[in-house]
Amino acid sequence: MASQSEFTLTVTIEDLAKMIDMSLLHPTMTDEDVRQGLKLARKYGYGMATACVKPYSIPMAVEELQGSSVLICPVIGFPHGNSTTVVKVFEAQEAVKAGGKEIDMVINVGKALGGDWDYVENEIRQINDAVTKN
Repeated sequence: MASQSEFTLTVTIEDLAKMIDMSLLHPTMTDEDVRQGLKLARKYGYGMATACVKPYSIPMAVEELQGSSVLICPVIGFPHGNSTTVVKVFEAQEAVKAGGKEIDMVINVGKALGGDWDYVENEIRQINDAVTKN
């Protein structure tokens, strides 16, 4: 059996910050709340990995995160994944055009729970294809 020391990982605060996604998705967040969250995401110059935002907040995120390493990660089909695939594809394409660099897409939870993995796979593939062609 391995000793405890073999599993110890030492990271700097900067390294740790780059592993964190800042979630700015609460439904009661105002624009000012989102703006303050974006400022926190880039704090100290090393920033977090991503700032997850609702699609309407992408322009604000682009403005606030300009010059930082923090990637803008809009959510698609949020929060329950119930939109049709066509709607999710459109939403993802618009998010990328607006400045989104990563996509956090909510799969159709009902399809997953029902075991319809072909549907889930097809939806992911369509969205991935749509945004990687931009």
